[in-house]
Amino acid sequence: MAARIHRHGHPPSLNAEALALVKKHLDAGDLCVIVTATNAFVTRPIAGLSGVQHLLGAEGEVKDGRYTGEPQGTITFQAGKLVRLREWLQEQGLTPDDFDDLGLFRFTQRPADAGDGHASGSHQS
Repeated sequence: MAARIHRHGHPPSLNAEALALVKKHLDAGDLCVIVTATNAFVTRPIAGLSGVQHLLGAEGEVKDGRYTGEPQGTITFQAGKLVRLREWLQEQGLTPDDFDDLGLFRFTQRPADAGDGHASGSHQS
């Protein structure tokens, strides 16, 4: 993936419109967080290229300096995305205690399509 990013300047699947939307929010001083079910080691370069400092992705266990393939921490898949986001907000001291999980979607103000045809933050089971 790193070679593809270098060749194209951005991952081919990440479109310019998505990058522009992220830049608009970053320029406005909005708190931007990427929450994805994809492994964090895959999405970290994308977060870096987009300027987003906060990435909540699937983390893998490392034992004795080796990747085991076992998940570590809360799995950021389906409802786990909201669980992990809530944990992260608490870690940051930004606990929205008055929100339920669907309320966290509303907390994001306006979900955005990440370029893959799926609206991030849309309510899906």
